[in-house]
Amino acid sequence: MKKCFTLISAVAMFIILTGCHVKEEAEQFQIMDSSDEELPNHLNEIIEFSDVIVKGSFTEFVKPTNMIRSANDPTVESDELYTEGQIYTFQIEKTYKGDVEGFH
Repeated sequence: MKKCFTLISAVAMFIILTGCHVKEEAEQFQIMDSSDEELPNHLNEIIEFSDVIVKGSFTEFVKPTNMIRSANDPTVESDELYTEGQIYTFQIEKTYKGDVEGFH
């Protein structure tokens, strides 16, 4: 009788322990980068591919703006998503390459 009780207790404990162990499956996300932009490997490549290189500093805050743009027209802010960016004036101190006459 004692062996039977021990066996039943062991089986019951096994069922309780296995029943309480619930394996949660983690949600998985996959990020894919399909950009075809060629990134420079050296400073010389950055200089070569740049149209304008200047030295300067940001000065006066102009306004906040939505940095997320419309997929159809990148000049238009998105109506669906919003990430705030800030626009500042930029004071050019020295021009190393290119023409900056139209940038004011």
